Amino acid sequence: MAFCGSCGAPLPDENLKFCPKCGASTDGETPTPQNSIPVIEEVKYPMKWFKFLIYFGLFVGAIANAAFGVLYLTGFIYDISSGGEGVHELVYAFFSNLKTVDVVFGILFIALAVFGIYTRFRLAGYKKNGPACLIATYAASAIISFAYMLIVCIILGDFSDSDFGSIVTSIAMIVLNYIYFKKRKSLFTK
Repeated sequence: MAFCGSCGAPLPDENLKFCPKCGASTDGETPTPQNSIPVIEEVKYPMKWFKFLIYFGLFVGAIANAAFGVLYLTGFIYDISSGGEGVHELVYAFFSNLKTVDVVFGILFIALAVFGIYTRFRLAGYKKNGPACLIATYAASAIISFAYMLIVCIILGDFSDSDFGSIVTSIAMIVLNYIYFKKRKSLFTK
């Protein structure tokens, strides 16, 4: 009588390829039983960033974009940045095209705020397009900021006051969130 080399159980038939007790190979091969169910390890990733985004980050971003939208629509962005009252009237008197640009971009910032809230609910509901909406939010923010900076620099004829900070931040957020949500893609299936 033969015995299993792995668990020591007696083998009723010496021609068995696998031990009926432990499933170990009797001839050195890896066992592959026909009716076995593959074991899939569930990888759990930390979700702190996700929770920060849905409970705080996207709301604050939406509020900031809405505030910037209103400031651009009214022209008060110049009053705040210069610390004076009525400065926007002087700016618009010298650069009349700037008012139209500010109105258009004010509307775009408000639309971005609305899309940020929409994105928040897509992510919170684990919707399949939630991560894509988040990437689109940051991409739109970068594009809007770059376009505004470029147009204003052309109107003013001065490229020295260009602020690339928000554009670089948006691009960094696109890359980081793409990596973060790619690992968690299986969570967003609804």
